[in-house]
Amino acid sequence: RRIVRDADLPLENIRTHARMENGVLTLQPLQFGVADGQLRADVRLDGRNDPMQAEVHASVSAIQLPRLFPTVQAMQKSAGRIDGAIALVSRGNSIAELLGEAGGEIKVYLQSGRISRFLLEAASLNIASAVIAKLFGDEEVQIRCVGVSMALKDGLATMRDFRLATDD
Repeated sequence: RRIVRDADLPLENIRTHARMENGVLTLQPLQFGVADGQLRADVRLDGRNDPMQAEVHASVSAIQLPRLFPTVQAMQKSAGRIDGAIALVSRGNSIAELLGEAGGEIKVYLQSGRISRFLLEAASLNIASAVIAKLFGDEEVQIRCVGVSMALKDGLATMRDFRLATDD
């Protein structure tokens, strides 16, 4: 059992049950380890139509933030567990078409973690504070929780809700 992959892609232990019947491929369940956590998905690809129809329902659990981005130095000081759910439908005959037509929702939750002040300020587009954090020393900010809900339509994700609770 060996996965040939780039070191930047933290995948392990891929398992699935694949079934092809009358032009419909199902991967149920598709499971693999990612960043010390797990992803579990049910995937359905219906090739009877042109373009192909696709449906994905997935959940992620216990993904570790710094392991998700192993080559981003600023993320290595971060910590936290990511859980979430994904429900997508799409159509297309290539990965690019499927991504460009995707619709559905993504919900992600990070509980009790920490992140560098620079990343927090940069993510909120607070450029002055991000520069100050870089010039005068970056520090860790304790995160109580983060909740994100996004809607996808025609491959474009729109933020529905973003909640961040820190001790600051």
